[in-house]
Amino acid sequence: MDYQSQKLDREKCGKDSRILSILESGEQILLSTCLWKFSHINKQQERILLITNKNIYNITPQSTLVNFFSKVVSSVRVKRKIAIQYVAGVTISKCGFEFVLHVPDEYDYRYSSLDFREKILSTLSDVYQKILKKSLAIYLTDDLTLIPYTTTKVDAKKGICRMHGHPINIDPQTLSNFDFSTLKAPEDNQKQQVIRKNYIYSQHYNLLKYLYQGMLGQVILVQHIKSEKYYVFKLMQKQDVITTDHLNHAQIERKLLETFDHPFIIKLVQAFETDDQLVFVLPFYQGGDLYTHLKKETRLKEERVKFIVAQLLLALGYVHDRDYLYRDLKPENILMDSNGYVVLTDLGLCKQLPNNHLSYSFTGSAEYIAPEMISATGYNRMIDWWMLGILAYELIFGITPFYCDNQSQLFESIQEREVRFSNNISISIECKDFITNLLKKDPKERLGYKRDFLDLQLHQWFKDCDFRELIRKTNQTWKLNLNDPLDLRFFETEDITYESLNAQQQDKALIQKFNQEFQNIEFNL
Repeated sequence: MDYQSQKLDREKCGKDSRILSILESGEQILLSTCLWKFSHINKQQERILLITNKNIYNITPQSTLVNFFSKVVSSVRVKRKIAIQYVAGVTISKCGFEFVLHVPDEYDYRYSSLDFREKILSTLSDVYQKILKKSLAIYLTDDLTLIPYTTTKVDAKKGICRMHGHPINIDPQTLSNFDFSTLKAPEDNQKQQVIRKNYIYSQHYNLLKYLYQGMLGQVILVQHIKSEKYYVFKLMQKQDVITTDHLNHAQIERKLLETFDHPFIIKLVQAFETDDQLVFVLPFYQGGDLYTHLKKETRLKEERVKFIVAQLLLALGYVHDRDYLYRDLKPENILMDSNGYVVLTDLGLCKQLPNNHLSYSFTGSAEYIAPEMISATGYNRMIDWWMLGILAYELIFGITPFYCDNQSQLFESIQEREVRFSNNISISIECKDFITNLLKKDPKERLGYKRDFLDLQLHQWFKDCDFRELIRKTNQTWKLNLNDPLDLRFFETEDITYESLNAQQQDKALIQKFNQEFQNIEFNL
């Protein structure tokens, strides 16, 4: 393989004297790239992966900013050096971008590379073949996350090895452009061998009230028996997840609820399953959803809308930084705590997409859909900024800017009509400019195109907004008058019992299909 002609040294390590100084005699750089490495507690860490004709290097960039990745690294920044011959194999996620380097004599590394994984595998396989005169073992799984296939330091000390299954049969020469989504994992690597745990939640939680129906299941207020803290169950019937074709959404939400860690994005507390149910335990946000507040008040004051939008642009910026689109922004998916701060919820429609790629799937709420999604010309993270513009408008004026009962006319207005502002409601010039620039028909003209959320932060509408204080949540201006932790005025509650939750007749075939497709549910914060 001609590595130089393929330009695989993305970080130009071959021209960096500091990098060259750490190499062994006769060692040549074959590939370097930026990617995500996952710690043993599943924390994402920015790393540079460097592959030579002798070793694999895991390097910490001097800066966490992507723009500075090429300015690496003294020898003290090398986190780990693995000799090629110590790699026993690689496990690949068929559905995502993750892969695991298996190093049985030490411990494994779990990575995610959005656009360079196959090049990494091809390079590693090629040098492995040259050194050891045999093919690199490659394992394939349908799991989104490869946590169950990663031997951590703790596992290694206990003698546990999580590399398992049979290698797939693939020509190493085709790896660089191979589409793993077309392959079926070998039978011994399938999920039905995993032992399911039937969690008896009545021993740990008291059911209090049914709160509302979410996209994937019922949302129920509960109290933890031991701690007496209040939480909500997002409870899904396994068979319903299959029949409504929401399996992929449930898998994505389970993954992101655990991995995302931001003050304005909802966080997973616990996840478990029963024989026929899937349950996510989430924090209880006593203020309910933003739709309820809008319905009660008709419209919100501009300053309060600015307070809410500022939080959401930080949350969406965090999502984008991890190469995801949110795609489902609307008042119903924004929850409020008793102090008036908000969080994004319902992460099931999030889509992993590198910034230079486009998606063509049609999803979301009709009034919030961006022009480029309707025209099917392909969309990226800019649709989230369009949706934020729609949201800001609706919160201030009490109606979406292109509202129409007829969906065809609605879509036509979204694509062709410019946003109009009512003269009956007074808003600042800065607010009007902010919304107008978010609702540009051409994504390349839209606010956020150049520097994503930083463009929004620097807009004049937020000139008096201290984003650092916002994250600290010190502002009490919009605090709700909720003195009783069980004041449920923002919900239309119903009584709930364990019997009613288990009254539905179960289809064993559908549950079996769910169990085959959805693994590694259990989580405790």
